[in-house]
Amino acid sequence: MRKLIFTLLFVISSSILYSQTKNVLFIGNSYTYVNNLPSMIKDISISEGKDINYDSHALGGARFLTHWQNIDNSGLLEKIQRGNWDFVVLQGQSQEVAFPDNQFYADVYPYAKSMDSLIKVHNPNSKVLFFMTWGYRYGDHVNCQYYSPFCSFESMTQRLYDNYFLMANDFNSRISPIGALWRYSIQIDSNIVLHSEDNSHPSMNGTYLTACGFYTSIFQDSLK
Repeated sequence: MRKLIFTLLFVISSSILYSQTKNVLFIGNSYTYVNNLPSMIKDISISEGKDINYDSHALGGARFLTHWQNIDNSGLLEKIQRGNWDFVVLQGQSQEVAFPDNQFYADVYPYAKSMDSLIKVHNPNSKVLFFMTWGYRYGDHVNCQYYSPFCSFESMTQRLYDNYFLMANDFNSRISPIGALWRYSIQIDSNIVLHSEDNSHPSMNGTYLTACGFYTSIFQDSLK
């Protein structure tokens, strides 16, 4: 009987330990690799008694279209086909998900959908997790003259919020609402600077907040 109890406890503890480790593939660009976001998520997870095994495919300035058109020769397809991912994170270029509707539906939506579908073909048990990004600190003034949602952090973030949620809902996928988390943080205390000096990429504070958001999205757990 004691041997049986020991065996059962070992199986249960092993199952619990396994469930606390997630395999995650990150697909994105510099918003993903600046300050080594995946590694920071791992560090936070370990501090909470959990862990992630991760791989990353992040190219500077890459769009959904970039990943899709180069999927065969970039090594990305091989990573997707490796399978056994619990989550595959998809992140678009900083502006593209906020494009005007005609441009968004022609140049962004179909490639995000193709990526989402391909991931699910090779990883039927995984969850696609869209990485909702944030607006530029002072808006995108180069494009503001052409499209008003680019004129401020708030309106650019709202546009990103709307379209990331739209894609996640349409594709039956999940979302990590990082941009909304940034907006809330800035509303609470604007003295905590989340953007780096280029007013686009994250500062260390911004990456830390983003990593905390991903921890919650992946493990469905709040930080202690």
